[in-house]
Amino acid sequence: MVDSRSSLFCVLSLVLLLRQADATPSPPHGDMIQDWGQIAPSAELNWVPCFSNFTCTRLKVPLDYGDASAGTAALALLRVSAAQQPAANIIFNQGGPGGSSVDVLIANAEEAQIAIGTSYNIIALDPRGVGHSEPSIEMFPDDPATAASFESSFYRTVPDASSTALVNQYYSTEAFGKWFTRVLGGPNGTARYVSTSAAAQDMLTYVEAEQRAAKKPEADGKLWYYGISYGTITGSVFAAKWPDRVGRIVLDGVDDPEGYFTGDWTKNLVDADAVVRSFSESCHRARSKSCSFYRKTPADITKALDGVIEKIKWKPVPVFNESIANAPQLATYADLKRFLLQSLYRPLNFFPILDQVLTALEQGNGSPLLAAAAAVGQLSLTSGCGKGFEWASMSSATAVQCVDSHGKGNLTLEQYKKVNNETMGVSGYAGDAWSWNAIICKNVEVKPPRSATFGDLLPPSAKLDFPMLLLSTKFDPVCPLRNAQKMAKCFPGSVVVTINAAGHSSFAAPSTCVMKHVAEYLGGKMPKKDIMCEADLQPFES
Repeated sequence: MVDSRSSLFCVLSLVLLLRQADATPSPPHGDMIQDWGQIAPSAELNWVPCFSNFTCTRLKVPLDYGDASAGTAALALLRVSAAQQPAANIIFNQGGPGGSSVDVLIANAEEAQIAIGTSYNIIALDPRGVGHSEPSIEMFPDDPATAASFESSFYRTVPDASSTALVNQYYSTEAFGKWFTRVLGGPNGTARYVSTSAAAQDMLTYVEAEQRAAKKPEADGKLWYYGISYGTITGSVFAAKWPDRVGRIVLDGVDDPEGYFTGDWTKNLVDADAVVRSFSESCHRARSKSCSFYRKTPADITKALDGVIEKIKWKPVPVFNESIANAPQLATYADLKRFLLQSLYRPLNFFPILDQVLTALEQGNGSPLLAAAAAVGQLSLTSGCGKGFEWASMSSATAVQCVDSHGKGNLTLEQYKKVNNETMGVSGYAGDAWSWNAIICKNVEVKPPRSATFGDLLPPSAKLDFPMLLLSTKFDPVCPLRNAQKMAKCFPGSVVVTINAAGHSSFAAPSTCVMKHVAEYLGGKMPKKDIMCEADLQPFES
């Protein structure tokens, strides 16, 4: 059970690295739907067999809930059905923004049922503008090769890599924003319709359609929801706007709506360096048999890691390995810093790879670093505190992030320098690979319609029909535990369950204890306060 649950979110790290953005369906047979275009959008939930083992539907929703003349969009929903019916329906949001929950569920249906429970229908809903849902949000329409090439070059830098890196990053982002606005932005662009607030209202539309299908009153419908990382933003917005429509909400790896909507990215990394230290501690516990970067003490391991980082900053490592790249390349400081940040999300999966990368760099071999950096580079560095492990479209991610924090990303160069310094002060290991969030919306002109806006703050106290369950590791690199604790105060009665481990969300640290509390919560029993669960596995354990 532990290994299966862990593998669910390997899809957000290792498994999806080997997949295309759209999950490859099984060969068609019979009347099985194999293409979303074969499903007619409807205001009703007309489920049809699809992709071999699932049922699918496309839900028609207003583009603008305040203006019917704006037209409609079709949302893609995919369902894994419980063995016993009737069963409660739980919407699953893997994060992002820009990440397709549909593709994740197609690839990991069995693991999702282990994590959430086999007694529920698990519904993956691609939010508007994301994955298989409309409207289409693409900066390079029908040109995936150009999109991939641009993303690869755009993200392969950090501000302190050289004396000119920050300036180049700043002005590259400005050019990016102008391009985005020309293609998707402005007062009439499609990007303006993809706010998180609108996505939350889409979930209410789904709940009401669900009620109609069951021939029950729409007003009695309740949302059952499991959101991870950025998906916790959508869940918290729903709860704030419709507290009386909450059935069960699990928020896992909790993002801070205040920071997200104001475009303040300086506080996410308060525990990131603690996760780096946990690498040294884990490697030391494993000893040289399992961790080749082993030293006599954890402090010695950290010192050696610092030495590798400092050395590659001033001396990139040439790579001329045809199995890694079809041309000579350099393994660089920026590659290492970005991969280091990625590795903090999933220590169980990535610390052994980080061990190999650091050991090879000490020996003058940059091939493992380039291979690792190229692999994680296939995952767009999306926004929300789940950045880096949601399979996401850069265009969709930017659209959602910038429409949500409209007008708050146009920093001057001097302001960006200050933000970068502040972020690096919070985390010396990860800050320089994170600070670009502050300017990703520079020159992106998107403004949501009034019906799709949401304030910067949650209400100070919102009484829910049923309180939330909030999950967090003790040391989450990008969504610190204090976010979950803050959310619990916004929604009285809600409870935080903490895993005594490092990594992003409970899926970074599989825990039978956590699964027990999730099952009891969904069954109607709130956990006690201040519960600390132990993880079932530690990094470098087989």
